[in-house]
Amino acid sequence: MKSNQQAKLKAGKITTVASVVVNSVLSILKTATGFATGSTALIADGIHSLADLITDVFTYALIRIAGKEPDEDHPYGHGKFETFGTMFLAIFLAGVSIAIGLEAVDAIQNSEHQKTLTYIALIAAAVSILANEGLYHYCAYKGKQVNSSIIIANAWHHRTDSISSVAALVGIALNMYGFLMADAIAALFVTAFLLKISYKIGRSAFDELVDASVDEETLDKIRESVLSNSGVLNFHQLRARSLGGQIFVDVHADVPTTISVSEGHAIAHSVEESIFNDIAHVADVTVHVDPKGAKQSALPTELYRKNLEPLLKEIIQNHKSEIELDHLLLHVLEDGFYADIRLKKIKLTDEDVTSLKKALESTKTPLKEVSISVRHI
Repeated sequence: MKSNQQAKLKAGKITTVASVVVNSVLSILKTATGFATGSTALIADGIHSLADLITDVFTYALIRIAGKEPDEDHPYGHGKFETFGTMFLAIFLAGVSIAIGLEAVDAIQNSEHQKTLTYIALIAAAVSILANEGLYHYCAYKGKQVNSSIIIANAWHHRTDSISSVAALVGIALNMYGFLMADAIAALFVTAFLLKISYKIGRSAFDELVDASVDEETLDKIRESVLSNSGVLNFHQLRARSLGGQIFVDVHADVPTTISVSEGHAIAHSVEESIFNDIAHVADVTVHVDPKGAKQSALPTELYRKNLEPLLKEIIQNHKSEIELDHLLLHVLEDGFYADIRLKKIKLTDEDVTSLKKALESTKTPLKEVSISVRHI
């Protein structure tokens, strides 16, 4: 988990530097060219690049915070800071989209102020398309490589800039051929697309913030992984959620009722390891072992080992003073309580075993059935 956070931090730093350089140049180029030529779409596109520049720095800051080790105030780590940052980016992008749309509407309402654009505006839009598309592919690759939702969200921010530049390019081209309103109409198309992407990014982050389940495909893989373990009869209460690009899993595994605690622990460890190995980006797995057919709520206080074991020892000693209790294994089943008892004695006849069994299954004890074995010494 620590190495993954370090990889995220490194990827965040590299993509931030690349994004800052590209967006600094593009925001100046497009905004200046837009004002110089009168292109509404290009001005809006330039503002979009400036917004990208701001969010690049914000993205890196959130990745640094999310990469911190768990502490007293955040015992489960800081992964939700990354999710919060992704949500903020979605809201910020929606705000930029609306601003572009309002500017376009204003340009359409004041169509008399529209003028024919020049090739300079067309070239600026083309440069923006190439630069932002390259930046999108680079950041998306790095984000997927380390499974960082905030880097991937920021990559989409760059792609929206690329697509808005395509719309601006088309609008400018149509304007140059006499359709003066094409530039402003293109800006409206940019607004609609940006709002759609904002919703997609924001919904994913929102699901993480409210601990929504992972997708069904991932759940199916987890189910298969749990059942692939020897000793697991079934499972229930499977829960899995995403947090900062990592997956946290909880599951109750049904195991044979009569196995020992140590074997149950070994099975639980095996389930954990298989999920870690089979499912990508799993950060934590909690396995609760349930004996199949057991009812925990049926356990009365008199059946606790600390009360039952002295009682059984007393019955055994009263039966034959030379018999000694060597091991007691209790089973709590749906229809009652059972015990496997191992005795330590030099010699014990079958009649002795049968007689003792009846005594242990009497009304003096809450046991339904007793199994007795003898370890001869």
